[in-house]
Amino acid sequence: HATPAGELKIVALILVLMRAGIALKPHEILRNGIVTSLLVLIPYISEAAVMTAVGMKLLEWRFVDMALMATILAALSPSLVIPGMLKLVSEGFGYTAKQVLMVAPLEVVLAILLFNVFASIENGGEDPLLPWIKPLPLWANLVLIPVNIIFSVVLGALMGWCVAWWIRFRQANTNVHLQRAIASSEPEFLFVFLVSCYCLYSVCTRQYVQQSSGVLAVVSCGVSVARFSAGKDVESLRKMLAGVWVFAEVFLFTLTGTSLSFGTHSGPHNSDRGVVPERVGDIVTILITGTFGRSVGVMIVALLAQPARRWSGKRMLLWWLTTWVFEIPKATVQATLGGLPYSQNIIPGAGGLERGRFIQQASALAVLIMAPLGVFLSAIIGRPLLEYLNNTYETYTVSTNVTLEMPKVGKDESASEDEQQEQQTPHSKK
Repeated sequence: HATPAGELKIVALILVLMRAGIALKPHEILRNGIVTSLLVLIPYISEAAVMTAVGMKLLEWRFVDMALMATILAALSPSLVIPGMLKLVSEGFGYTAKQVLMVAPLEVVLAILLFNVFASIENGGEDPLLPWIKPLPLWANLVLIPVNIIFSVVLGALMGWCVAWWIRFRQANTNVHLQRAIASSEPEFLFVFLVSCYCLYSVCTRQYVQQSSGVLAVVSCGVSVARFSAGKDVESLRKMLAGVWVFAEVFLFTLTGTSLSFGTHSGPHNSDRGVVPERVGDIVTILITGTFGRSVGVMIVALLAQPARRWSGKRMLLWWLTTWVFEIPKATVQATLGGLPYSQNIIPGAGGLERGRFIQQASALAVLIMAPLGVFLSAIIGRPLLEYLNNTYETYTVSTNVTLEMPKVGKDESASEDEQQEQQTPHSKK
């Protein structure tokens, strides 16, 4: 059943996805489709695979149980990554920041899809809360993933078009009415947008529409609103969402912190038990090794993209390190999905509740460790590297708004188009 804490977490996640949808540009995703697809799949799967292998060794769990936990812990945090990348893009940083910005919501979708797959394997396809739904075999769930994605995108796009039409209609008819009480306003547009996305997320569940993803539908709705609305309206929605998110993130991470406890592992109920002190080291080991596993995945993407992008070796290494550092933070997915294995009793057997509680505690500990660590490394390492990339390899814009190609020492004359389109930082203006 729904709880106030659970609903607040869902609203916070929806706000993150709405901001991501408005910020995404479909033409940029299509233009960089290969790199974006590889950057969504390979680093996340590499990190999850390393976490699964290390966790099976340390915790002595079954593969399915550990894979279920790894799908939660391996996902990056859109609530931390997206605001940071939006700020960098607004300051003039281009290709790398936009690439990470595009990857963040798509990786959340992948994490939720894989979580649902392993959850269905755990309970044999049967949901204990929805016993009237007939289970499907694993092969059918895998085959229906494309149907899930297409249906969710189309449904979200239609809802976004309806929201954009409502905004245009209200603005066109504002001056017709004399009563100020029914005049259009920007908070009204935000309210309609938020309620529409909340309804989408609530309907796209197994209880109502089985082959759908609420996360992907909300992101698609945001993209559609940005596409069919006027530029000033989109900018207004973006600013208001940023203001609302300040309050939502306080609720989200405060509630996540309250679920973490230590030294109460001998309580009479599973809900009273915290992390066993001896297991804290195992959780930290899983998180750290998984993070290095992600670095391997990002390097594989860099090697695969290097021939098409015609990057030099130094340029490729800098892009690899910058992208990896920006993808370290973890918070939103862990805070949202971490409690489901316990609250929904997904893992069967006598030790199912205990392992579900452990996953909940490990998710909260992951937020406590990886969120500040990722933000710190992004500010100390990621941003300076990004500035160096822009100053060394990209174009310069002088105060007269004329873009000049400045020769750089060691610069490859055959640089790719994406590198030439990278914008400069404000610090590099003459």
